[in-house]
Amino acid sequence: MRGRATWAMLLLGLTAATGVNAQEPAQEPAERDVAQAGSPGPLRAPTVGVSIGYARDHLSVDLPSGTLEETNALWHTRATLGLGYDVTRLSPAFVLAGHSELGFGLSYEPGDWLVHTRHTLQPQWAPNDTFRLGLGLAVAAHVNTGRLSHSYADVGLPLTARLAFVELVYTPLLTMPLGRDTEPVFGGERSERMAVGIVPVQLDLRFRIDPLGW
Repeated sequence: MRGRATWAMLLLGLTAATGVNAQEPAQEPAERDVAQAGSPGPLRAPTVGVSIGYARDHLSVDLPSGTLEETNALWHTRATLGLGYDVTRLSPAFVLAGHSELGFGLSYEPGDWLVHTRHTLQPQWAPNDTFRLGLGLAVAAHVNTGRLSHSYADVGLPLTARLAFVELVYTPLLTMPLGRDTEPVFGGERSERMAVGIVPVQLDLRFRIDPLGW
C-alpha cells in the first residue's frame, strides 16, 4: 500500500507540472526581442512642419561674341502637411518607414510662391518607442505658381532624427529643371531655368500628431 501511495503522489506531481507548462508556454526569442523593443505607437500619423532651403537659378545669354552665365541661390521657407507611416518592421530594432507631404511657401528674392510634393522611404533604427534614426531616399516635384518654367524636381538623401513627436531632417539634394524661359536678344538668345546641381542644405522640422494617428 505504501508503494502504491508513493507512485500516486509522483503521478499527481507530474500532472500538476504539465498543467502549469501548458498554461504558460515558453516565449519565442523573436517575440521577446519585439517586446523589449517597445511599442512603435501609431503606424500612421499626420505631421505638420516647416522647411528651409534653397535652389539655384541659372541665367545664360548666348551672343555671337560669346556666352555669359550667372547662377544665383534662391532661398525659400515653406509650411508642410504630411503623413508619416511604418511600412514594415525589418527586425526587432529596425523599421522601414515612409513620409509623404505637401508644402507651400515663398521663394524670397523673386517673390515666387512654390507648391511641392515629397515622398520619402528609409530604414530607421528604432531601439525604443521614443527615438528613431534613419537614412533613406526622397523624391520631390516643385511647382512655381508664378513662373511655371522655373519648376524643378529633386532627389535627396534625408537623414532623420526623431525624439518622441519631434522630427529633424537634414537632406542634401540633386536638383533638375522641369522647364526654361528663352527669348531673343541682340542677335542671340537669353535663357533662364533652374540649375542642375547639388544643394547641400535643406532642413525640415516636423511634429507628429500621434493622437490623430491610427
